Amino acid sequence: MRGLRNKSILVIDDDVSLLRALNKVLGCAGATVTAADRGGEGIEILSKREKRFDLIITDLQMPYVNGLTVVSAVHEFFPTQPV
Repeated sequence: MRGLRNKSILVIDDDVSLLRALNKVLGCAGATVTAADRGGEGIEILSKREKRFDLIITDLQMPYVNGLTVVSAVHEFFPTQPV
């Protein structure tokens, strides 16, 4: 996972234990991780960020705001961001 050093990653998942595990693993690999435990929180983070993340990992099945809505928001805020 050396390729993650100095990368900025957004992780969105309503499973808090999985979110913590991903945060720890990716952080140990040298990435800067921003975590959100709700889809709406992930969208809020995206809307306030001036530059895109290097990688966005999102759960698809979350209550209220699902992963597909998050993907749509990514395209809205950063149209060239691969998802």
